[in-house]
Amino acid sequence: MTWQVLDSGVEPVTGCAWSIIDLCDANVSFQVGEAADKMAIGVLHAASGRQFGLCARTIRPCMENCAGVQTFNPSQPRYVYLLAPFMPSQNFARVQCGVCNSRRCACAHVSQVVLPNHRIRRVREVRIDGDILDPSAYRLAGRRLIRTDGGEWPRCQDDAARDDEVGSWSVEYVYGRPVDEGGQIATGIYACEIAKSLSGNECELPQRVQTVSRQGVTIGFVDPMDFLSQGLTGLYVVDSWIKQVNPSGLPRRAGMLRADDF
Repeated sequence: MTWQVLDSGVEPVTGCAWSIIDLCDANVSFQVGEAADKMAIGVLHAASGRQFGLCARTIRPCMENCAGVQTFNPSQPRYVYLLAPFMPSQNFARVQCGVCNSRRCACAHVSQVVLPNHRIRRVREVRIDGDILDPSAYRLAGRRLIRTDGGEWPRCQDDAARDDEVGSWSVEYVYGRPVDEGGQIATGIYACEIAKSLSGNECELPQRVQTVSRQGVTIGFVDPMDFLSQGLTGLYVVDSWIKQVNPSGLPRRAGMLRADDF
């Protein structure tokens, strides 16, 4: 079966889970602390190559053709026409289970759908006609959601229906890679310095404008902050983690597309 996925796109990082270890002793308001956390997560998500964060997504799968699909019934022999020089023309040979050497060959039909994201952690729920399907009726194998109760995934989708209405079916799942402990500490440190700066307190964030006073004369100049072009923050502990997880400064994690994914 070939499936399409109807979805509005990938959620922003602010909608994904990113844990923080808070080591900050600054006295700031809740609103300032929350804003600092969001800003720190956004910056480090980008600086780390967008490879961390656990995100929730709901998709509405739909088969490309709703007219039905022919499936292989193992209880009935399958015949294929063979063209070989050592066989008479128009001869048929019985193909039994086990002789196919293709990795896609199976001895029984399995209803399954391939979810579009990688690093899928778990399926939260599956709804069919608005009703939540019992988790014992399916299992997750990599990116494949396999029906295990002998039933079939719906072939058609009513796009006008909501997830809780008849005619629809949807899959809600969690995907991504949780940030490691070093990233949680780095995010907490960076968020703390941002919160101090927003509150008007002294912080360790590098400033663009520097001043130098000599013999009563004050000169101001702009710090070029070359570390920004390298995807760094100017804080040693934070930048150490960034260089560890993204040493090449890639904007996002590299991927590979296979022809059979289309």
